[in-house]
Amino acid sequence: MLFQNQNKKIFLRICQIVKLKNNYIYFRDLISYFVFQLITLQRIRFQLSSQFFYFLLYFDQILSLQKLKKMDKLKIALQKQEFKVLEEFLSSLLFHHTELELYLGKKNIGNQEASQIAKTLRKCQNLTKLKLVLFENKISEYGAVGLGIAFLQLVNLKILEINLRDNNIGPKGTVQIANSLSYLPQLKNLTLNLNKNFIGDEGASKIGEAIAKSLNISFLELNLANNQILSEGISNLSEGIKNSKCLIKLILDLYNNSINESDCQNLINRIGSNKNIFQLNIIISSNLINEEAQKKLRIQAKKINRIVKGYFYL
Repeated sequence: MLFQNQNKKIFLRICQIVKLKNNYIYFRDLISYFVFQLITLQRIRFQLSSQFFYFLLYFDQILSLQKLKKMDKLKIALQKQEFKVLEEFLSSLLFHHTELELYLGKKNIGNQEASQIAKTLRKCQNLTKLKLVLFENKISEYGAVGLGIAFLQLVNLKILEINLRDNNIGPKGTVQIANSLSYLPQLKNLTLNLNKNFIGDEGASKIGEAIAKSLNISFLELNLANNQILSEGISNLSEGIKNSKCLIKLILDLYNNSINESDCQNLINRIGSNKNIFQLNIIISSNLINEEAQKKLRIQAKKINRIVKGYFYL
């Protein structure tokens, strides 16, 4: 509309001059003037159009940046998730999880719910970090076997924390979980709490075997307190620790089992023979060890000179 008005004014001006000067030369000059004005207007129009185009482009970039920021926030929200209600986890966007924390302790979870968790975890194949808290529930060996099978699918896991304290997974459930963990190729940090699960010698032996097989676990926190472990289980567990090729830091809780002085001596000797371990914490209190034997074991443990940081709670 602006350009149409300008053109009209120019044309009227020309008509006025033509009436006054009815001459070819003047008419020619006026025509040139008219053309020049039109060209000028076209240039202005082009410049405005260009500026408007760049404005649109800049505005589109701003919108794109805002969308990217929103997408990044959404991506972070999807990647790192914490759930305290089982149903919320089961209905979440499973494929997007990379860091997952499930706090489901004291939720009256039995084998059926454990199977649901296992089935859902198998779909979270992008997980690199998993914290699974299921203490003081009603999970038996059947539920533990399902969880163990699920762990096999999580090949990208680097950090794994499992708390099954005060359940009843038994030796068979422990065997499946331990076997699965030994096949995770990228797992470096493992925290496994099986306190009060009746795993016995069979379960402790399988855990030792899994530790020896593991290719990358450098940090291991293992709680096997209150599990009726005897000499055979401790022997096989310590042998697995001895043969680990990558273990650097070990926290081992063997509180309230049936371990005698000889078992403890073998445990300390075998751990001491693993030259890779530089940080060691062991709890062996409330076992079959008298005060005199405890003093001997402390002296024996202190002889492992390369241990930079450690304690032996007897």
